Amino acid sequence: GTLDDDNLSGADKALINRIYDQQSLLDGVSVFPNPVATEASVVSNKLISEAALFDVLGQLVSHEEVNAKKMQLEMYNQSAGIYFLRLKTESGIITRKIQKL
Repeated sequence: GTLDDDNLSGADKALINRIYDQQSLLDGVSVFPNPVATEASVVSNKLISEAALFDVLGQLVSHEEVNAKKMQLEMYNQSAGIYFLRLKTESGIITRKIQKL
């Protein structure tokens, strides 16, 4: 069946939006949890060949060869703040904003 938005609480709508944000539906990539404390799961419907993490100044923080549709993004050593995850996939480059707690 379909979900009737009118019957959902604000908190429920916020949760659904976080889980199924429109960008994830458009490009087939999900990063969760976000914000992240220690590590996040990255799931794609396309093969991810590379993952690069940049800080808010655009400096490369980490880079890895992936060659899978799923990966774990370890952020144990990163300071709190905003980061950008750039994924190279079969369908092109996809960038996600990630908040580190």
